[in-house]
Amino acid sequence: MEEQVTPRVTALVVSRNGEADLRRCLESLERSTGRDRLEILVVDDGSSDGTASVVDDFPAVISLKLPKQFGWTRAVNIGLRTAKGDLVFLLPPWFAVEPDTINALADRLEATSDVGAVTPCASEGWAIPTPEALDIAWKTGHLPGALPIGTKGEHAVDYPKGSPFLTRRELLRNMNYLDGRFGDRWADLEMCSRIRGGGKAILVLSEVPIQKFNSPPEDVSQLEWADSANGVATYTGLHFGSVRGFTSRLSMAFHALGRGKTSAFTGILTGAKIDGNQE
Repeated sequence: MEEQVTPRVTALVVSRNGEADLRRCLESLERSTGRDRLEILVVDDGSSDGTASVVDDFPAVISLKLPKQFGWTRAVNIGLRTAKGDLVFLLPPWFAVEPDTINALADRLEATSDVGAVTPCASEGWAIPTPEALDIAWKTGHLPGALPIGTKGEHAVDYPKGSPFLTRRELLRNMNYLDGRFGDRWADLEMCSRIRGGGKAILVLSEVPIQKFNSPPEDVSQLEWADSANGVATYTGLHFGSVRGFTSRLSMAFHALGRGKTSAFTGILTGAKIDGNQE
């Protein structure tokens, strides 16, 4: 009887309505060095196109198909409870890894307990954002205050927004996984804040390669506007006080109303989010 190898890393991909992206991502993961120690886990977040069937062409990939859109936070948490790797690589499907990307990240993370997470090469990172910066990000889709990152060596950041992210599964479990008060947006910021608040570094490894392709458009529906606003208000309340969080929520709600987004206005005031319970 063949002995099963315990995964070193679980690559966790949350995918929704992106067949070409997911296929390219999985093809790159399958070429990874040490594939026998890599668990590839796809959580399909209620896709309405053929994305869910892409995994059928990859028999060694594990697939969890959600019946509707549960949002990134809940989808990741479902995947984390299934993952078997000691390390977890949160990988958006619009990235493709090189064969040595995951091993290089894992080697660095395991080299010292002072590092809580590592990401591959990126051109910019962020300090923990202020409420004002988050308000701008909600309105425009772009978080201000990006700090350029060099092309050589390691660079400590607080928030590698949008980047693939390798961390220890035990660390996330000790956090009780991602904060369920968030929906599709901003739970990654809360995760990074907790890692940094625990005294662990987050490093960008500029010489570890990865390819990024065009990501899908953000915040295109009124529900997505409300979900993002709920994330901003929740994060602001947690880290800058409940009063500041409440005023942030009110400000975003009336901004949405002024833009004629009445559904978003109501959703923001009621804390609507994408978590599988939305209508």
